[in-house]
Amino acid sequence: MLPASSKGPPPENPPSLRFLDYPTLLLASGLGTGFLRPYAGSWGSIPPLFIGWYLISTQPPWVFSAVVAGVTALAVLTAERAQYFWGHDAKKITIDEYAGMLVTLIGLPTIWWVYLASFFAFRFFDILKPPPARQLESLPGGLGITLDDVAAGIYANILMRLVLWLMG
Repeated sequence: MLPASSKGPPPENPPSLRFLDYPTLLLASGLGTGFLRPYAGSWGSIPPLFIGWYLISTQPPWVFSAVVAGVTALAVLTAERAQYFWGHDAKKITIDEYAGMLVTLIGLPTIWWVYLASFFAFRFFDILKPPPARQLESLPGGLGITLDDVAAGIYANILMRLVLWLMG
């Protein structure tokens, strides 16, 4: 099996698929967004915008908070398994983008331009990976795959709050 801390292509002899690996890999791929090209990470950041908009607009805040926590935990778990088939932090794994994008939206108003700017802010920080995001990425397994995106989401959220504050 592939060591949890390695990077790069999938192992030459991945484990054989078990029945529960199919839904796990579907979730790890962000419901298939990880197979879209080019820029799988950007494709994987779009569905959470709509999920967040719906939840924030229609549900009490605790529901959105529970979804963010649940998606983040799910990202760690599914990415952990998916790396044994696709490699550590492979482009096909986009559930981490779901977690990071949802973190970006915490506490932001549901205004179309705020969500559009949030998308670009998240993608910017996810690609740039300012400290400690780069260091978090080197954590083993699903934690490393997910936590750098969560850090990018925190940076993007802070930036969006600053923009909204400056705009009054």
